[in-house]
Amino acid sequence: MFQSVRRALVQGVEKTWNTLASHTGDGKGDQLWDNETNLYRREILINGQLLGDNQDVEVRIEAVRKIGHLAYTGGQDAAKLAGMYIERMANYLTDARTPPPLRLQVVKSISELGRGHRDNVQTIIDMEIHEEILKRVRSVHDFRLVRWSCYTLVSLCSMSLHILKTLQSYWDDKDLKTQLMVISGLSWKAWPKNYAQVLIDLIGFSHPYDDPS
Repeated sequence: MFQSVRRALVQGVEKTWNTLASHTGDGKGDQLWDNETNLYRREILINGQLLGDNQDVEVRIEAVRKIGHLAYTGGQDAAKLAGMYIERMANYLTDARTPPPLRLQVVKSISELGRGHRDNVQTIIDMEIHEEILKRVRSVHDFRLVRWSCYTLVSLCSMSLHILKTLQSYWDDKDLKTQLMVISGLSWKAWPKNYAQVLIDLIGFSHPYDDPS
């Protein structure tokens, strides 16, 4: 089984390398990953080079997806290295010109980048990324983005008391409460939990079917 997993990972690295070579030239010359023996770290470095604005949107989306997943599955060393790209992802999140599919993938990957890695969570806090994701919840325009934003916020709360307390500071925000109630009423059938409802409980809002008066 280990050999099959390793083979799949090697094939993934080779596929990413071919993509990188096609977008950056002939692939010759010294690169950051040339001497990297850890396959997870190697592919993170390769994908990190694909985050530039000169790359196609689809290429950047896939690079963000892979960096997040490799951070989650590759252990502490891989997660630490992937943390180098949190700032770049934060820029995608806040830039109004960012295409919606790329912004969505950033929100997904942030949940993986922070999971189980204290330094990455601290970077997320320092850059106030959780606040930016909360803004996506408030928008209620793109319900797919809203659902993933709720999930990511719940995930971040499980890793940081600071983030939880930040969200709880909005307990008297009636507009946010109303929006979360609307979102909790959406279909969550494909999800293990209704993460809007989980946020309602974490922040301290009344249950959406309770009369708060």
